[in-house]
Amino acid sequence: MARLLIPAGISTVVVITNSAHLPRALWSFERAGLHAMPWPVRRTPARWDEFYDFAPSLNPLQDTFYAVHE
Repeated sequence: MARLLIPAGISTVVVITNSAHLPRALWSFERAGLHAMPWPVRRTPARWDEFYDFAPSLNPLQDTFYAVHE
């Protein structure tokens, strides 16, 4: 990111991540030469209906079968 942002004149970034990962992320951006502004995200309990958004469905699996078969 620093290779793209610094030549474009951008030196400050907002880092949005879970508070557990924030110290490492800030350190990484600062080490790359960017001023990092922390924006921690609260940890929320997982909802099961959100899990199914990431679970595979049968239609894409069937499409993959046909693509690989060809």
